[in-house]
Amino acid sequence: MRFADFSIRNKLLASAGILFLVSVAGVSLSGSLVMSSSVEVAAEREAEALLEGYASDVAGDIGNAITTAKTSAMAVEGLLSGGMRDRDRLGDMMIRTVEANPELVGMTLAFEPNGLDGKDAAFTDHKYSDAAGRFVPYFYHDSKGNVAVEKLVMTKEAGTEGWYDKPVRENRSLITPPYAYPIDGKDVLMTTVSWVVRENGKAVGITTSDLLLSDIVAQMASKRPFGAGEVKLVGGDNLWVANSDAGKLGKVVELTTAAASTDTAAAAAVQAVPTERVADAMRSSAA
Repeated sequence: MRFADFSIRNKLLASAGILFLVSVAGVSLSGSLVMSSSVEVAAEREAEALLEGYASDVAGDIGNAITTAKTSAMAVEGLLSGGMRDRDRLGDMMIRTVEANPELVGMTLAFEPNGLDGKDAAFTDHKYSDAAGRFVPYFYHDSKGNVAVEKLVMTKEAGTEGWYDKPVRENRSLITPPYAYPIDGKDVLMTTVSWVVRENGKAVGITTSDLLLSDIVAQMASKRPFGAGEVKLVGGDNLWVANSDAGKLGKVVELTTAAASTDTAAAAAVQAVPTERVADAMRSSAA
């Protein structure tokens, strides 16, 4: 299959492959500061407090996407338990959810073959179903600001393993590795929250929230600890997500012991202040 044949949804997830695993949703920040050795210990403590605050901001942004995917999955589960399996109503619910969340690129509600109502064969020409009748719509904000829909290509070749196959197979919600996607001629980083839809404890489908990471990158770039420091965002697999050097985004972090050496100042790296806030959100929200 050619890349051009992929759907918009799967182009997003296949365009750069796995950059880093965030199934445990680890987010870490590192800031590097040049300081005199006489105040190094105190400065490091203050830097850690600052970076912990920055980490909280990042966790909040991703947490909103988690909440949206989770509450959508719970709403679908509630409808299923009440016997409501109307495809039009489910699609309309997702459209309203995407409309209410302009910060998201888009959302998916997809079911296993015959996983919604056992009647896929009767819906081969339905607006939210593929050629086999499987319910697999992707709802996204188009260039005009409207919510558009497309039918997903649900094959491993089209890139479904990370965001659909794995969470359904493992019956476990997760956050995908961030991946690069070109928007307006520039590569930006995105990530996807995949939340499992269950019926009687069995995974029958999934909801997703696609989140641009560009705002988080810009937010980190604007931080200046102590008026001169730099804050960077590192993914769980030690890849840069936010760095003032755009060429390093998505690349492996190679920390040096000193940013510079002079006779009058020593450089100290305040490394990897981790936060488990996003991981905690995933664990506490998991059904």
